[in-house]
Amino acid sequence: MRFNKFSSIFVDKADPDRVIKEIDGFELSHEALAARVEEVRASRILRGHRSAAICLPNGIEFLVWMIACNLENVVYSPIPYFCTSSELESVCKYGDCSILITDRGDLTSDNWQSIGPEFSLVHESKKVGVHQAEFGSDIAALYYSSGTTGSPKGVLYSNENILALSVAIVDGFGFTSRTRHLALLPFGHTASMNYNILPILYTGSDFFISTGFEQLFGRFFKVLAEHRINYTQIVPTIAFALNKARENIANLDLGSLMFIGCGSSTLPLSTQQEFMKYFQVKLANLYGLSETGPSHIDDPREEGWIQGSIGRPLPTVECQLSSRGEILISGPTVFKGYYKNRVLTNKVVKGGWFYTGDQGRYQNRRLVFVDRRKDVINKGGFNIAPLEIENVLHKYPKVLESAVVGVPDEVSGERVVALVVLVEAGMVNKQVENELKTLCRQFLSRHKVPDEIMIVESLFKTQSGKLSRSKTREKLLLEER
Repeated sequence: MRFNKFSSIFVDKADPDRVIKEIDGFELSHEALAARVEEVRASRILRGHRSAAICLPNGIEFLVWMIACNLENVVYSPIPYFCTSSELESVCKYGDCSILITDRGDLTSDNWQSIGPEFSLVHESKKVGVHQAEFGSDIAALYYSSGTTGSPKGVLYSNENILALSVAIVDGFGFTSRTRHLALLPFGHTASMNYNILPILYTGSDFFISTGFEQLFGRFFKVLAEHRINYTQIVPTIAFALNKARENIANLDLGSLMFIGCGSSTLPLSTQQEFMKYFQVKLANLYGLSETGPSHIDDPREEGWIQGSIGRPLPTVECQLSSRGEILISGPTVFKGYYKNRVLTNKVVKGGWFYTGDQGRYQNRRLVFVDRRKDVINKGGFNIAPLEIENVLHKYPKVLESAVVGVPDEVSGERVVALVVLVEAGMVNKQVENELKTLCRQFLSRHKVPDEIMIVESLFKTQSGKLSRSKTREKLLLEER
């Protein structure tokens, strides 16, 4: 396969009959979008830059600048729109970004200078050639991820990576130029990029954009029906919210919907089952990392589909389990390395395999995600996967979210602590705690039953909405001092 730039593929076949529409807002044809990209290129704003940060809300302009950067050989870094100005400055410095594309009006630091009423510019960096020097000229994107060690890091993706991933997603999911996508997850993270943006740019299909789930709350399924959406991607926290809100879909035609994908964090089996039972819509549990892109498809259209697994590898992706049960990924979608961190790159990529840090097992020829290796609790010599306990906790109808962590214990090494967020505040905590322990004893071995259950108002999350067990554990340890 010959790898071109994904942006060239889009521009070369931009269809005047295919649209990109912002929900409740602006709309452009693919042909008009390509023309807007050429306007940006003709402005010469990107000329002379090697690395650019893009901090724009979900919308058409984000796509314009991302495509323009790629065509101009500028490495682009998508940044969450809700970052603080100091975080933006820090990210730009780390990524050697010499230009920041944003419409944010809160950048008051002397380090910013304006290039017009809508966009801002970072002062020129002296290190703009470092990408090329370290990793070669084919690098297209620098993503940011908590990765396998929990600390933010830069993930370098080449044009070859992006094209390989686009092909794998399109072929594996069965997307075509007729597939209608809705994106609502932040464009500053890779979920919308991989499952929506890249496939529509590759196939040239209709694309509908929401600024976020908040814009669709109470009418999520109505929007899917109104625009005859075939595919959209959510995260578990949105599944929790939809299960709680119970939108009335009795009079909606959802016949166009293939299924809904859910990824970026762990989807409890009970949440998946509750969603499908109430809405009668298939919800797929998807798996992948920033370093590998989506690697598996849990395809509910398959004959004999079984809930609870992450399915099978996508085309071109190879997967195997190490002797310790760690999930290993190989193939052309695996990233080129961590920016400015060859030591860490060599630590996680060995013999052509990316070591995910995740535990897995096979069941009925499908891969089941067990838990993060670093999150596994060792209690009295027994290894306990927090996810197994969380799945039981979510069987309780009053539980909205949960997090299970291990904290040091002099006798058993670690004790099991479960933090639980309830659907409604004001419940009698002691009664709920007792009922949850009874439920756990029903489904779990004695050593897996939480030693302590704490009712809390919220859980620690990363910027991408993932549960942060490390911060949860740190807070518990501080409180116990």
